[in-house]
Amino acid sequence: MAVAVKEIIETYNPDAPLAEASTPPSSWYVDPRILDLELRTVFAGSWQVVGRAEQVREPGQYITCKLAREPILVVRGNDGVLRGFFNVCRHHAATVMTKPEGKTQTFRCPYHGWTYNLDGALIVTPEFAGVRNFDRSANGLIPVQTAIWQGLVFVKLSPEGPSLEGFLGVDLTQQIRQLSLEKLRWTERRTYMLNCNWKVFVDNYLDGGYHVPHIHGGLNSVLDPSTSTRSKPASAFVSSRARSRP
Repeated sequence: MAVAVKEIIETYNPDAPLAEASTPPSSWYVDPRILDLELRTVFAGSWQVVGRAEQVREPGQYITCKLAREPILVVRGNDGVLRGFFNVCRHHAATVMTKPEGKTQTFRCPYHGWTYNLDGALIVTPEFAGVRNFDRSANGLIPVQTAIWQGLVFVKLSPEGPSLEGFLGVDLTQQIRQLSLEKLRWTERRTYMLNCNWKVFVDNYLDGGYHVPHIHGGLNSVLDPSTSTRSKPASAFVSSRARSRP
């Protein structure tokens, strides 16, 4: 009998002291139900960066991306308002805008030509005259929450939860404001596909530099060990995935 997801979650103690800490159990990395849960909670339920404000500065400028496996479209309206939508046509669920970014006056689905204005309203439905019980006003693009902070464009799929600043927290927003990120300027977009569980990538970032001496010799040569987090107990970085493998 398969172990319930609730039981898998409860096998991990996030409050363990540092000397006894480990990564989550191996099931968190390989069970597809855990990924489904993460997509619905970690990614769909939180604010995520999708671009820079310069990319959507002018009316009609838009960017597209995928978030929690959902296609997303963000655009600057003719009224100057930034809006986000699921990049999915309401007819047969085709992707409406297929380029990563651009500028347009309307959004036209390439499959059947259904067309939406920059507010997301459905304005053109070719050869649809005479169709009964169809409310065009109820079939616009479905919106998602958007916000701009420090020159970064954020999106949140779930309508529930805190505002962006509430999500980031007062301490973090105050610290980042000192960096003046809004002074940075957009140059280009590069996409990298990592063939790994996202938590493995985060584990690597959060291991306190434990791997740096062995992989990044050049970087290690300019680090000061006295200020490095590598002084933490090695047991803090032991992977429970290795522990649990037969």
